[in-house]
Amino acid sequence: MKRTISLLTCFCIAIINGSALAQSVTTLNAPVGIGTSTPNSDLHIHNTEIHEYGSGFEPDGLRTGNDNGYYITSFHMTNPHSGGTYTDGFMIKQTSGLVTLQQNESKFLNIFACNGRGIVVDSTGRIGICGAPVPGYALKVDSNIYAKQNIMVGNDVTAIHDITANHAVNTMNANVNGTLTVNGNSYLGSGFVCTYDGHVRTREVRVTQTGWSDFVFSEDYKLMPLSQLEKYIKNYRHLPEIPTESEVKRDGVSISEMNIMMLQKIEELTLYIIDLQKQINELKGQQK
Repeated sequence: MKRTISLLTCFCIAIINGSALAQSVTTLNAPVGIGTSTPNSDLHIHNTEIHEYGSGFEPDGLRTGNDNGYYITSFHMTNPHSGGTYTDGFMIKQTSGLVTLQQNESKFLNIFACNGRGIVVDSTGRIGICGAPVPGYALKVDSNIYAKQNIMVGNDVTAIHDITANHAVNTMNANVNGTLTVNGNSYLGSGFVCTYDGHVRTREVRVTQTGWSDFVFSEDYKLMPLSQLEKYIKNYRHLPEIPTESEVKRDGVSISEMNIMMLQKIEELTLYIIDLQKQINELKGQQK
């Protein structure tokens, strides 16, 4: 009899504990409003609390310029393993209209698709797309980039791997206002290839210029006499206005500037030939 009472007592205690546990779980039917009696979504959080500058929490970089302060509405999920303070977990907040997704701990912030790849932001703000970010780079992309509009790069660019911009797929312009360094092959459309060893192969290069060498044909242009040109070549071992071999090895050459200089020399050579032909015709006339 005592054993039966003992078992019955344990059973009643179990029922009471189960009831208490069940009462601690609350199920709410959508929509649910927090801070509002008229929710317009499944979970609607509304806050009218205003934070004054100089007191309370001031998020870095989120000031709106309003002297009266700013409003914050937030959803905060804390980390049960580290505590429940502001430095735990992550937040989704709206600060006077500015929406922020914030990782409060020194951990990665991941935004992944169902395949486990997406955007990763580390604790310093570096971003990795389809892969983890790496130190020293603000952005690391482990996949192809499709750009339908222009790509503007303000400073120097270094590409560790190949750069591919298929003109048949991507209608865009790539403008680099600095130095573009490619430590690999670069393919820009089907007609341009730049290999890692410095060779460039393309069908056509169009260079725009503000000036040209046709000033040689002006009536006031002073063509250097051939005797003076001969002395110049003997003394300096290169044509006038053409860079020397040492200068080319040190500084390289500008293709557009060199084309203008070469055309200038061709035009000067044409004038020399015309003048020589006149002298030949004159000598032939004297012989007759």
